[in-house]
Amino acid sequence: MAEPEYIIDEAVKGIMALPGSEGVEFIYLYGSVSSGKSHAGSDIDLCIYYSGTDQEAYKFLLSAMSTVDINILDIKLFRQLPLYIRIDVLKGRLLYARYGPKVYEIAYDTLKEYDEFEPRFFDYIGKEAIR
Repeated sequence: MAEPEYIIDEAVKGIMALPGSEGVEFIYLYGSVSSGKSHAGSDIDLCIYYSGTDQEAYKFLLSAMSTVDINILDIKLFRQLPLYIRIDVLKGRLLYARYGPKVYEIAYDTLKEYDEFEPRFFDYIGKEAIR
C-alpha cells in the first residue's frame, strides 16, 4: 500500500475533480489515521460535507467512491453520520474547505446540537443520570 498521505492527497484531488464538486463544502480526515493510531489493517476515513439535496449528495458520494479504492478509503457524508461521529469528524484534520467561515458555522451548529444531546446520551449509556 502506498503512503497514507499520498493516498489522501490523491483522493481529495480526485474528489474535487468530479462533476458536482462545487457542492463540497469541506473534506475531513478522521479516525485512526487522523489520530495517529492506525495499524497495518486500518482504512482511511474521509468525510464530505455536501451542500445540496440528499439525492445530489448521495449521487456525489457514489461518484467519489468510484474514484478511490474502497478497500483502503472509507468515504462518508457528514449529514449521514450519527451526531457523536460528527463530533469525532470535527476533531480530525481538515483537508479541504471551500469557504472557511462555513466550516466554523457547521462546526458550531454541530457542537450546539451535541451539547443539547449529551446529557440524554450519557443517561442512555449509564454514564451519568439526567438531573
